[in-house]
Formats: sequence, C-alpha cells, structure tokens
Amino acid sequence: MSTRITNSMMTRTLLFDLQSVTDKLARTQQKLSSGKELTRPSDDPFKTSRALQFRSELEVNRQYQRNAKEASSWADASDTALAQITEFGRRARDLIVQGASDSVGQAARNSIAQELTQIADSIKTQANTQYAGRYVFSGSATLTRPYALGASDAYAGNAEVVKVEIGPGVQVDLNSIGQTVIGDTGGGLLKTIRDAITDLQTGNGTDLQNVDLSALDTSLDTITNARAVVGARQN
Repeated sequence: MSTRITNSMMTRTLLFDLQSVTDKLARTQQKLSSGKELTRPSDDPFKTSRALQFRSELEVNRQYQRNAKEASSWADASDTALAQITEFGRRARDLIVQGASDSVGQAARNSIAQELTQIADSIKTQANTQYAGRYVFSGSATLTRPYALGASDAYAGNAEVVKVEIGPGVQVDLNSIGQTVIGDTGGGLLKTIRDAITDLQTGNGTDLQNVDLSALDTSLDTITNARAVVGARQN
C-alpha cells in the first residue's frame, strides 16, 4: 500500500526542518557569544563530566606550578643567605689565622675577638632570613626566629624539614635546618667562632692554630654542602 504525499505533509516537514535548523543556529550563536561549548549540563552530560574532570586536573597542575615556584623562590633566599654566611666564615678564618700568629700581641687578639663577635651576629642575622614572612632556616617552625642576636647561640627552631609537592607523588624538601648548617654545638660554625674568641682572649695560640682553624674548615665544608643541596633542589 503506497502512502500519498500531500501538500500539508510536505509543509509540515519543511516547517520541522526549518525549526530544527533555526534551533541549531541559535545554539551555535549562543556558543559563539558565550565562548562556551556547553552552557548547561543537559547540553551533553558526558562532555560536561569530562569538562569538570579536566577543570579539576588543570587546577591541580596549577597548584603544582605554584608550589614549584614557591620552592624555587625559597631556595633562592636560602642560597643567598648561605653565600653571605660563607663570606663571613671566610673572614672569620682570616682573622683566626691572623690571631694565631705568635707575633700578634694580646691587645690585637682582643680586637680580633671583638670582630669575631660581630661576625657571629652577622651570621645569625643571615640565618634569620625570611621568605614571604617565614624563616627559611627554622625547620617547620617557620614563624619562629631561629637565632637571637647576642651572646646566646641557642637554636630556637626545630629539625623537621618542610616538604612541598611539585607533581603527583613528587615531593622536595623546602628548607635547610639552621642548627645543622651553622650549629651552636660542636663542629658548628657558631660554636667554632665562639671557641676561637675564647682562645683569642686567653692567648691560646696553640688551639687557634691547630683546633680552631681545622674546625672552621669543617664548618665551611658543611655550608658548601648545604648550598650544593639547595642547588640540587632548584634543578
């Protein structure tokens, strides 16, 4: 049985096609004006789900980028401070060599001891370096100043390293521990300088030549190693 195509059927079909084209054109114009492929979830639930997933992944990647930038800036601040501390340590070594000489009188040694005292404070000032309001050598106690200027060299931070995630499952250490780098205990730069000051004041040239210089060289090696670690983190 054949179906007779009437004029009214053709008209309805034409109107339907025109309406369909008009709707598609309207949706296209809306996409162009809004700059969005999807304007509401019902447009395409699958694409909406994928878009939300991609948006979440992009935000995670942006956070990783921010973390990496933060870590790099923190490392820059640490390296600059360590470079200054190294220079102070070298100046301290020159002074100890000078004070260890048998030709130097006690008055000169006392003067050298005073300069070493100033150097100790300068070292602690660098150890109190901050980045974005946080102390870079205080361990996880980033709001605590690690060293107070003056006679006391006690470390006020802690030994907990702060870590930051720069990729999925990839973490790097953010900071160096002040007590490890310039420590106030045996072998540390501050302790070595204090011992040298005592030996200068008491005229103990033997310890200045043999003990203090050797300890200072070891302390400078520790700082050099710390800078190497900071450089590796930056890379």
